[in-house]
Amino acid sequence: MERQIIEAAVADFRRRYDSSAAIRRLLEKVESGTATYADAQDYVRETMGLQTAIWETWLFPADLPDDEARRRVAAQLTRNVLDENYELVSAYAQQVQQELNRKASIGLKAQRAKKDRSRAEGLVQVASDPDRQAQLPALAENYARSIVDSTVQANADFQYKAGLRPKIRRMTDGKCCEWCSRLAGVYDYPDVPKDVFRRHANCGCVVEYDPGDGKNVRNVHTKQWTETSNRAKLSSKDGETVTESPRSASNGTRFGREAIVVDEDYIQSQEYRMRFRGITGDDKVEDRIVEQCRRVLKARSGTLKESLVLLNYDTGTMLGTVFDSKKDNQVSYSEQIIAAIQSAQNQGIRIIAIHNHPEGLPPTADDCVSAAYHGYTAGVVCGHNGSLYIYYPASRYISMDECDAIHDSVSYQCGFLNDYDEISDIWLELMGENGLKMERR
Repeated sequence: MERQIIEAAVADFRRRYDSSAAIRRLLEKVESGTATYADAQDYVRETMGLQTAIWETWLFPADLPDDEARRRVAAQLTRNVLDENYELVSAYAQQVQQELNRKASIGLKAQRAKKDRSRAEGLVQVASDPDRQAQLPALAENYARSIVDSTVQANADFQYKAGLRPKIRRMTDGKCCEWCSRLAGVYDYPDVPKDVFRRHANCGCVVEYDPGDGKNVRNVHTKQWTETSNRAKLSSKDGETVTESPRSASNGTRFGREAIVVDEDYIQSQEYRMRFRGITGDDKVEDRIVEQCRRVLKARSGTLKESLVLLNYDTGTMLGTVFDSKKDNQVSYSEQIIAAIQSAQNQGIRIIAIHNHPEGLPPTADDCVSAAYHGYTAGVVCGHNGSLYIYYPASRYISMDECDAIHDSVSYQCGFLNDYDEISDIWLELMGENGLKMERR
């Protein structure tokens, strides 16, 4: 009975949503690229009106046997409604931001607001208490409006870290209180009072994000600005071009397309060999890693193709290889290599993965995610330019969208630089800020 009531309530909400003319108008605006953050707040008002009707109809159904059953239904129904609300509102606000980015010629993916689970659970507690139930619609609408505000804040923060200089604008609805009047105005991010992103009950203020024209990019280390039209470009890990790599570095270290031909004299040198010391703590294993890096680099010199070698982390014994990947800048996992990985895992063997980066760039977020997925203990990236990096498995779940966002941030901060050392330092710093561990040797 309880489950049927909840399912019926959710179905009722979706019917009301699909038949709402106001919702259709707002969806048409976001689909046509004309929606603003003010429209996102109107979308909140409309969806919350529908959800309030659902609560009034279904929150405490009389045909349940007792108050405890009614509280259970109220709690679960409210969780479901808030989950649906978060998905709808956060997606709408994200689309608004994506269009703002496009119009400003900013190639970054719009960020979605994180769900405030603690606050949502607090609303569940309100819904479960008949004495507080009357407060629920206003509290829930305030929560939903905060999702839009959090979208503004998340994108301002992300783009600021990516080198842009966003502005935050808070506008009143013309009938605001003294507190809101004091907060109205335009702010240069990150110099924004925390209260700008907060709102009291029944607050109708709109917080908007102005990304600017996307032309001025900030180097967060030198604090200088440069025109994005003059930015050099970095190539993406999946073989598609996000930007095209600079042809040479001001400090003499080659990278990009000029780096794909390997200096075989250097990789055979003692200097190169000594850079591997300390990777595993076992000289014999490290000599095997050097040997396989040289093998991969010689095989792929002058191309954009990658190869993969898997070794036993503790003994250096060969576990498997991939030397026939067809796509540029990408390793294709064959059925044989997957079987080798599974066999090693079943035997409790620790794996160290070795692969090359033809353009000499550091490990990517994808590398760390792949290491976690395949159960590697560590990975080695050997660049065609003689660069050498160690990376480790991601310690948390990272979605494909988040990987893309991390790579976008790296591209924006490093794309206009010509100094390889500076690119490497910023790259590793950004990866570290996202919980991805890697180091340059």
